[in-house]
Amino acid sequence: MSIRMPDGTPVVLNSGTESGGDHEMAGRATRAAGRHAPGGGTNSASDRSSRYNRLSELMKGKREAATAPQAQGPGYNRSTYTSHTATNNSYQPGSFMAGGAQGGYMAGSTGFSSGYRSAPPGAGFGGYTGAAGGRFRAADVFPSVFGGTGAAGGSGSTYPRAGMGGGLGGGHHSGGLGGGHAGFAPPSAAGFQGGFSGGGFGLNDFSSTTDGLFDPHRPQNFGPGGIRMGDPLDFDDLDPLTPVTPDIPTPSFPDHLRRQPASFTETTRTSYFDRFKTSESSAPKESVTQNGEDHLFISKAYIELERGGRKNMNPMVIQEPPSEDDGPLKLTNIDFLNAENGRAHHTDEFEEHNVVRRGQPFTVELRFEKTYDEGEDKLKVELHFGDNPLPNKGTLLRMPVRKSLEDGKFSAALESSEGGYAKVKITTPPDAIVGKYHVVIETMSDGKTFRSRKTDDNTVVVLFNPWVKEDMTYLDDDAQLGEYVLNEHGYQYYGTSIRIGKRPWNFGQFEPKILDVCLRLLDRSKIKAESRGDAVKVSRIVSKMVNSADDGGVLTGNWSGNYAGGRSPTAWNGSVEILRQYYERNRPVCYGQCWVFSGVMTTVLRCLGIPARSVTNYDSAHDTDVSMTIDNYMDHNLREIDGGDSVWNFHVWNEAWMARPDLPEGYGGWQAVDATPQETSDGVYCCGPCPISAVKNGHVYLPYDTKFVFAEVNADKVYWLVDRHKNLRKLRTRKAAIGNKMSTKAVGSNARHDLTENYKFPEGSDQERVAVRTAVSHGLKPNTYDDVIEDEDVEFDVHADDEIYIGQNIHVTLSMKNTSSEPRNITTHLTARAMYYTGVPAHDIGEMEKDVTIPPNGEESVEMTYTPREYLDMLVDQAIVKIHAMAHVDDTNQVYSGQDDFRLMSPDLTVTAPTKMTLGEQVTAEIEFTNPLDVTLSMVEFHIEGPGLQKPKKISHTPIKPGETVKVTERMTPRKVGKKTIMASFTSNKLTQVTGELDVVVS
Repeated sequence: MSIRMPDGTPVVLNSGTESGGDHEMAGRATRAAGRHAPGGGTNSASDRSSRYNRLSELMKGKREAATAPQAQGPGYNRSTYTSHTATNNSYQPGSFMAGGAQGGYMAGSTGFSSGYRSAPPGAGFGGYTGAAGGRFRAADVFPSVFGGTGAAGGSGSTYPRAGMGGGLGGGHHSGGLGGGHAGFAPPSAAGFQGGFSGGGFGLNDFSSTTDGLFDPHRPQNFGPGGIRMGDPLDFDDLDPLTPVTPDIPTPSFPDHLRRQPASFTETTRTSYFDRFKTSESSAPKESVTQNGEDHLFISKAYIELERGGRKNMNPMVIQEPPSEDDGPLKLTNIDFLNAENGRAHHTDEFEEHNVVRRGQPFTVELRFEKTYDEGEDKLKVELHFGDNPLPNKGTLLRMPVRKSLEDGKFSAALESSEGGYAKVKITTPPDAIVGKYHVVIETMSDGKTFRSRKTDDNTVVVLFNPWVKEDMTYLDDDAQLGEYVLNEHGYQYYGTSIRIGKRPWNFGQFEPKILDVCLRLLDRSKIKAESRGDAVKVSRIVSKMVNSADDGGVLTGNWSGNYAGGRSPTAWNGSVEILRQYYERNRPVCYGQCWVFSGVMTTVLRCLGIPARSVTNYDSAHDTDVSMTIDNYMDHNLREIDGGDSVWNFHVWNEAWMARPDLPEGYGGWQAVDATPQETSDGVYCCGPCPISAVKNGHVYLPYDTKFVFAEVNADKVYWLVDRHKNLRKLRTRKAAIGNKMSTKAVGSNARHDLTENYKFPEGSDQERVAVRTAVSHGLKPNTYDDVIEDEDVEFDVHADDEIYIGQNIHVTLSMKNTSSEPRNITTHLTARAMYYTGVPAHDIGEMEKDVTIPPNGEESVEMTYTPREYLDMLVDQAIVKIHAMAHVDDTNQVYSGQDDFRLMSPDLTVTAPTKMTLGEQVTAEIEFTNPLDVTLSMVEFHIEGPGLQKPKKISHTPIKPGETVKVTERMTPRKVGKKTIMASFTSNKLTQVTGELDVVVS
């Protein structure tokens, strides 16, 4: 190994004795100096003595520097190994040493590129985060020498032929000797294994001034435990089998690093190294670039081997870079023109990634090191999808740049060129895989080829494109596209069909990190790559991945009322905080209920480019036995018996717009999809996509989950009386009890849009009855359905007062009208219960029983009242109260069962802020709340957010006394222009579902 002295004179180290020390190294230099002397291989004694003295001076500097310990890194043993400080005066400017306890030399922006480079922290000279140096193109040039220099950071390298620098990434340890071990290894030995954990020092030193190896104008950065020594080395005369051992304290220096492994036989040497012998005429010229700059050019490899006293000489020369015109056309940058493409593809709201939509051309601008000649230089664009892209799987696409694009296919065409720039249009087919592609550019000039590397910067995310007719998500309505794909603000409707409530929801599909988590969900779902272009399969898999019941999805459901270890579902204002938390913590978020699952699913579908909306169904049935009737049972005492079926006050699911090529014509359009884990479908908790048109017509035999959705919106509610002998008597059938006032946000406004007619014909119409009978005939009880002809002469109606706010009295009335000409004696029974919105009872508030006689053609009523002190402690999340009235006409045995569910209204938050804002200028928003109850509220939290305005934030507050008004303020700086919404919510121990919002305009 040759050492260049400060004046540039080479000093040669020959493969003599294997022990270290300054005299040994000087001896090697003395014995080998003759073959480098001018005039045929001799050198004078004075020259040898001079070189000896100068080398000894340098080694003395090393010994003096060895006493200065460096910062201790992980695995660094201070008592055994001592590193040189980075400030020792004997260091040459720009010299460095790979190696060290935490991955050795961290090259930062310096180092070899395209395989030699070491930009990632923890890598070394030519390393790549623990990979053995030239895992990429370095190995193509000279894998043995440059295989693992300084790559002392981590394990997992798969490149078997490591060499200089400690072999396989420093020996699979966090530190290791790292750079500098100038030994070779056979393919099976994976290098000399570098060393052991926390070696803390390297063996060789290289200089930015040495033969163009490194850019002298860039800083050389080092990790903890690295060494900088003052004598830069080069490779003019490399002895591959003898490690160079500077005189530093190494009392337990491992022997396996001082000599070749036993498995390294003479035959292995020959077969392994002969591949890298080149003659001067046939030596390959290889250039590697980083950020457009040349760092290494090797045209000759000179390897000196010693076999049985005979020396074979193969010179290795690191030359100056050739002129620009001699090399291939090298790409230095890809500009994805996000502003231009974003406007054309409706993706300009995304703040991260290069995002386009499939089936539509996008433009990239290529920058080269030299002038691009359209006639001479050939370009090819490659798109790589996934970890193992293959042409036959449609995950590796190669597109020669031609003069024009091909419709409906992956293709590329030159748009324009000037000097070192070229604009290229790329298009994807309308059924392309949705996800992230790496973009690779290949050039060919005069037989020389250049290929850009796959990097995270050079990627493009391809989404569904509902603006393109050939895409299966195509929606021919710009207003609906603006609402169902581009709008980040919406509403979730809750409460009851009589007292509908709504709260603002931040879908935030364009907020930072949301696209990342959506793509991660698809990756984690294990959906096949070829299925990722199918909106039917993607929407079904998203409905599975939004809940955590099967695959560790986004949200954990909780309907118990106990939300310890998470957040109450009513406290969420939108999807953004949920998805970010899932992305950052990589585990399900606690907790969600149906409107939260729906809100998150709307976000994911819109982010991926599928038009979607949240839909609330009031009086939503949950049919557990697939009979498509909801059966209610009561005993002979008129008390309810649990029969398994239930009716939710409301349930929120999603609709997604797409064609259904898997079904007969006529079933495309809006499809119901539901992420709330209620029942399994094909063994997992998912639901849909279910064609809405099939639900309306009772075609429940079509996929997916059409029977379940039909029962939710159009099942008949049947009441049964169970006598003392367990016999069933059908009392009555309520045909309009299920599926009412189905609601979503209107297009272009904040009004409610009713969707009920999309799901069923008018109640009681012939078409509606035919649909019900058709559906029931495909259920598990096809012969049990029969309309009941009822002989009733007393009419009943139970109802509560309108718009009862929390803190006011609850007043309930059961009205009765006798339509016969005879008196009627009636036994009435009324109960009041606090309910979960799923129809599950929470707490009894009270009950009463009363006998009433109604004169012929007369009327009578029964009333009951409950005060806040009687009901307040009984309420749960949605503050829903269910009044159940039962009555028995003693004279005719007529039985009545009816109910009224209502939501106690919550007060609103008042949000104030400037309604006109300027991009980048800070403003203050204020939230005001007044406690309407006569009790103190504790566990008080305000939540505020707004897409493009404010990241989700929680503000805790002290307890609020009865009647007290409080105000909280929050500063925010608008990040995006346009119409935006500030959303706020309030939770406490007694009050939930308290919300407020304010629309603003940012210019």
